Amino acid sequence: MRRHKVILVISVLIPLAIYSDTRFQGPFAVLAKADRLAMLYNWPEATPLYLQAESLFKQSGDLKNGLAAKLGYIWSTADSGVNASNRREIAAHLLDPVINSDPQVRLRALIAKAVLDRNENERAASGPWKEILDLATKLDDKRWEARAKAEIGQILYLDGNITSAAAMLRDAIVSQYLQLDFGAAIHYTAMVGNGFVETGQPEAGLRYCDIVLKASHLVPDLGFPFLAYQGKARALLALHRTDDAKAVLDFALKRAQKRRIISHWLNY
Repeated sequence: MRRHKVILVISVLIPLAIYSDTRFQGPFAVLAKADRLAMLYNWPEATPLYLQAESLFKQSGDLKNGLAAKLGYIWSTADSGVNASNRREIAAHLLDPVINSDPQVRLRALIAKAVLDRNENERAASGPWKEILDLATKLDDKRWEARAKAEIGQILYLDGNITSAAAMLRDAIVSQYLQLDFGAAIHYTAMVGNGFVETGQPEAGLRYCDIVLKASHLVPDLGFPFLAYQGKARALLALHRTDDAKAVLDFALKRAQKRRIISHWLNY
């Protein structure tokens, strides 16, 4: 009888130990999972976890980490449109001496501001990205240091400073691969592929986007590689391979539908 009870208890505990459902995790674990998914540009899965983490922190009275989760939520939803109330909230947070005294929380606030600014006006985000670069360097946060360099490189490209932009983007992407920041490495490599297409080098753009699309299948939980599909289709169109471009877009739409992110895809 006793043996049967032990077996019953074990049979209950093992699934709980291996089950990854965040209902069985504390707020720090939920926030860490949301951050991991967000770093992989997996916004659809990161967003509800940020909301869950914020709620759990608030329930426990942990306002600082609740704010960290809220800032993550703003970051993960920024691509869906610029929210004026979010912009005002971030501006207020960045003037708060309590937040400014904690460099990790300030970094999160700056990231949220940068992505909101970027989605409204690419060049307007230059200031926040430079602040992120400085703060990430002080914190020895190599991932955000490289991401900030990549964003600044993109702005330099838009300003016509092609040589500096190419050097900064190249260094940033190499660092991202070395730091195993595959979400950023894939995103910015696809961005470079699109850049080649825009500058009349569709063959190079096609090669970059093909590399990214192959790599995207090897990274678990990676967000949908919109930029890579977009760049590949644009490159094929520039090469007058219209049927191939249509096939790429059809495949991408089917893949997006399968992952239930078709509305996000259509925004691109």
